[in-house]
Amino acid sequence: MQNALEILHKRPSGLLVFDSTWVDSFQKLVAPFPSGEDILRSPLVNFIQGVSLQGVATLPLCGFPPPHQASEPEFVIDDEGRWKGALPTFIASHFSGSEFEGILAYAEELGAALLYTPFGYTLVAGDHDLMQRFSHEGIDALKVKFSRYAKKAKDRHGFIREVTEFLPPGQSSWKHSKEVAPGSHVSNQLTLMHSLTNEEITPEEFIREWLKSRREAFNSGERVRGPLEHLLNEVFYALEDYEPDSNREPTTHFGNNELIEKVREILNLME
Repeated sequence: MQNALEILHKRPSGLLVFDSTWVDSFQKLVAPFPSGEDILRSPLVNFIQGVSLQGVATLPLCGFPPPHQASEPEFVIDDEGRWKGALPTFIASHFSGSEFEGILAYAEELGAALLYTPFGYTLVAGDHDLMQRFSHEGIDALKVKFSRYAKKAKDRHGFIREVTEFLPPGQSSWKHSKEVAPGSHVSNQLTLMHSLTNEEITPEEFIREWLKSRREAFNSGERVRGPLEHLLNEVFYALEDYEPDSNREPTTHFGNNELIEKVREILNLME
């Protein structure tokens, strides 16, 4: 495994970010978050709950030290999200905004990482499942939310504007089906819905491809909101209730015909 600190890169301005080679090679998603004064109320808790944490490195202003390798008991969090162990003590004793420029928490095999800074921003890099812990609306929603925060905090933290330029929202959000960009993953979801109701594909094919497009829409930053978001969620919930006709319980699950009719009903509401 490469040294954990090698996944970081300092831009000419001094902005500390994740190295693009690591991000691109492992197809990581990167999202920005505000950094509050209390790190234990930052995304760190969500991050640790979502990964198998390997270590934490403190990053002094004078340079990067070897990562602090923490034993597993230090990072235990109970079912209610409360800390158990020594991590808060470790952070409190090793981190000061005047002496350090960040904390890097990283998962096993560098599968994910979190960079906390005292300069108003935190970055999280990981896969789709990890990002779902922070937002079910997609990574672009996180970037938009950070942009709103940046407008208020830009005078307090000089790096904030650069973070928004480095990680800009990639898409507009679509409120109605007629607004969806042709060729997008959301557009493909709508096409699949029409194909199902026209009996051009089977329910099994529809489910497989529709869920794939839903994941790809999230990963690429496509965003839906309002009525369109609600109706696409209705499709997702219907898929959770679906069972093939051959082995379904008629009173508790959707069969083939019920699924097709539900999707047709949703399409009618979109028009």
